Amino acid sequence: MGATVLGLIGQSFMFSYQAEQTQRSASVTKFVEVSQQFDRNVSDFMGPFLQGVDSEAQREALRKNIQDQFLALEQAEGVLPESEESRAKAYRDALVEVDAQLGRNDPAPKARGLVQAIADAREANVCVTYFMKDEVGLSVSSNDAEYCADGRKPQLRPL
Repeated sequence: MGATVLGLIGQSFMFSYQAEQTQRSASVTKFVEVSQQFDRNVSDFMGPFLQGVDSEAQREALRKNIQDQFLALEQAEGVLPESEESRAKAYRDALVEVDAQLGRNDPAPKARGLVQAIADAREANVCVTYFMKDEVGLSVSSNDAEYCADGRKPQLRPL
């Protein structure tokens, strides 16, 4: 009888562990999807913008994606190793700066701050995404592993 109870407890523990791993993996996958959408939104906005065409719809899509990223990052952030939490903060700060620069509505010739903020956000995202994916066993690129392994932290401009 005792062995049966222990077996059931073990199965229950294993099921709970697998459910938690599935949830962690799902939250990271969602974060990765939203991050990839950011890149598409940036391309959709910046291509025409740098040619002098400012689309309010594309600007708003980018701002909405920033909000989506905050939510996805919040849900997935617990996956990051403690040693990498500063990367998540730097990424959030970079997204805040992109949003602030978008709100300035500067024309392309004067939007150097926006271009820099987007570059900073993209750079900060690389290692956050890498470490999250690595923690839950999703495939990672060797280039990202090498880039993030040197221990450097993003050097973002102060807000």
